[in-house]
Amino acid sequence: LGALCQLTAGGAVVLHANDYRDDAQAQDESMPVVKRYSGGVLGEPCTHATVSHFTDYQRATVAHADWRDAHGWGVNQQRRFLFVKNRFLLVRDRVAFPGPMLAAAGPVWHGYDVARTTGAHWFDLYWREPRGLAWKYKNPEQYALLYLLPKPNTQIDAWKEPTYSAQYTSPPYVIAQKWSGSATADTVRWFDSLLIPHGKERRGEELADAVTVLYDDGIAVAVQLRLGEETWLVVDYPQGKRLTVKGLDTDAAYLLARVQPGQ
Repeated sequence: LGALCQLTAGGAVVLHANDYRDDAQAQDESMPVVKRYSGGVLGEPCTHATVSHFTDYQRATVAHADWRDAHGWGVNQQRRFLFVKNRFLLVRDRVAFPGPMLAAAGPVWHGYDVARTTGAHWFDLYWREPRGLAWKYKNPEQYALLYLLPKPNTQIDAWKEPTYSAQYTSPPYVIAQKWSGSATADTVRWFDSLLIPHGKERRGEELADAVTVLYDDGIAVAVQLRLGEETWLVVDYPQGKRLTVKGLDTDAAYLLARVQPGQ
């Protein structure tokens, strides 16, 4: 539906808030720009895009971007960013359908090189020359572990696309998690993607062992991450109720907590 993001050096998230099928209308929005437009329409070339929530802390940022009736399909999408700076990024995608229809939905990620790590839901991404689609960014090479949280009735595909142009080279490796089926007016699907940047000295398998999903009811999610000497909890609970599970007790709509500070 045209909602893209990219993790870059220096703890920044770059949003491509545009119809990515039209290169002539390219528009890249950084988080400070999103903050400036918080609560309002981002404007062309976005299609009905709004930032419905933006909270920026010293160590973390939480933002919600909404696309309503994108491309006239009647489908509403919300992308939630729960970002702990210099640690990890949880991206949540909510897709709500307007009525009976055959549909498919899910997140799509691109990378220059991809290696599977532990199981079908883990991928280690490497960006030799960081880009967003065809646009270069002044960043060093990057590694990041991608975890697509398992969801019922979904499939994960990974493939390599051909090079379309010698001048504009998109990252060729594509990873997609897809749900497809008969949607109704009550059908809402949630997808969760966790990105953990890391250096050459750390293998993806090590980081995969450090991630535990504490709770996932198809809407709310709670994840624990052990990163070095630190243990982090990330919770997103759109229902706004109390969540009590595995030593965690909170009524927060979202929670980003370092429960074991590093040395």
